[in-house]
Amino acid sequence: QEQCARAGHCCCMPLVMAAVTGPRPQRGLQRPGIAAAQAPRLLLAGASAALAPSAASVRPLLRGPLHTEALRHPRPVSSLAVGSTLVAAHGQSFLRKASLSAGVAVGVVSSRLGARAGQRQETQDNDEEEEIETDSFEVDDSGGERLDAFLAKRYEQSRNYFEAIIEQGAVLVNGMKKKKAFRGLKYGDVIDIRFLLDERTLPLKPEAIPLDIIYEDEDIIIVNKPAGLVVHPAPGHWNGTLVNAVLHHVGAGTGDATLPASSPGPESWLRPGIAHRLDMGTSGLIVVTKTPIAFTKVTEAFARREVKKTYLAACSGIRQAYRGHEQGAGYRIELPIGRHPTERRRMAIVPEVGGGRASMSLVRAIAEDRESSFVEVSPRTGRTHQIRVHLAEEHTPVVGDAVYGNAIFNRRFASLAQRPLLHAYRLALAHPRTGERIEFEAPLPPDMQAFLQRLTPSAGEETFFAALLASSGSRAESTDATSAA
Repeated sequence: QEQCARAGHCCCMPLVMAAVTGPRPQRGLQRPGIAAAQAPRLLLAGASAALAPSAASVRPLLRGPLHTEALRHPRPVSSLAVGSTLVAAHGQSFLRKASLSAGVAVGVVSSRLGARAGQRQETQDNDEEEEIETDSFEVDDSGGERLDAFLAKRYEQSRNYFEAIIEQGAVLVNGMKKKKAFRGLKYGDVIDIRFLLDERTLPLKPEAIPLDIIYEDEDIIIVNKPAGLVVHPAPGHWNGTLVNAVLHHVGAGTGDATLPASSPGPESWLRPGIAHRLDMGTSGLIVVTKTPIAFTKVTEAFARREVKKTYLAACSGIRQAYRGHEQGAGYRIELPIGRHPTERRRMAIVPEVGGGRASMSLVRAIAEDRESSFVEVSPRTGRTHQIRVHLAEEHTPVVGDAVYGNAIFNRRFASLAQRPLLHAYRLALAHPRTGERIEFEAPLPPDMQAFLQRLTPSAGEETFFAALLASSGSRAESTDATSAA
């Protein structure tokens, strides 16, 4: 640190890179639930407080008690000056400047390519980062087809779509732009695609898809979304979404009926009326707004954390800490969540100095046996994949979750859990027009009822356990007996 101060810039790169490329930490150093690719970044965060004049003196720190503190405390603690954060980008490692505790300043080398990993999107609380989907592959055999026709067949999307994105320069062949009629594809050519979406490339169309509507008035629709239904169009799910279904339900395209525009942002036009989202595999309650005023009111309520959401989840494993809590309360999991440093479609526990965002979930046990449990989860924030990541970090991952779950347990219950067994059970919010507090419940889907039947109710949860198994219809409640709900 003194050398860096005298030089006016970071002198630590050779030292740190030597530590990173040195022998791997021994087994057992990584905290269960933290991806291997993430561990070096967390270990360096702790080690940077005690940078020594040689790589040999750093490596023992990566194996010592200091790394354990760094893993257990995502935020800086009094004994640590959390310094540099390793960010993986395009197969290289870069160092990004991070906050330092106790006012210690360590210069670091940053990169344009790595900087985005630490950017925070200060948007509404139920956030999902919007990223343009991409793909890259090598050509095996094009059969002499035109470029647009070849891609349309590969991705089962219209030729018009690929014509549009080719014209916008979003398709490269060996790094070069080509025309849509290009027929020179040959074995080994590399095609890079950015799946741009706009009204021209992917127009929204109403589709006659059945909806389980719990409640509807002139302002909002409460839908019990089945597992497998995507909320809005996106690459790989071009149609057949909840948005397409709701557009048909309200009569869009047949008159003046439509849905309000979503909040400004990338591809926001694909999410008309959508105030929050559920993962494709998650079943349960979601609110769709029908007017601009209702959209504004509901999204503001989510941002202020005034909307109460309650989920039910089947988990592999059980924790004593989950037991004995009242309804609406629970064991607090408070760990920051951010994008995985190398797998951009995954989320992970990421220190806030590394780009993670504060996240909190309350968990209480409803039923259990020796190897699994059924829990109620009340998220107090709305990060992408929050419940799945938090439960996995506590060694009780959601059953059927192919991304964050227990692979062995998932194989055992493959016939029952063909998706993550996670259900948005209860939703409570103020009506956007009247301000009246309304609450809705959706019954357990058959796969989660079947899993619950295997278990024994936790102490004090016998009544709720029986009610969940007996539920056969959706329920809407209100704090006002005169409510139309």
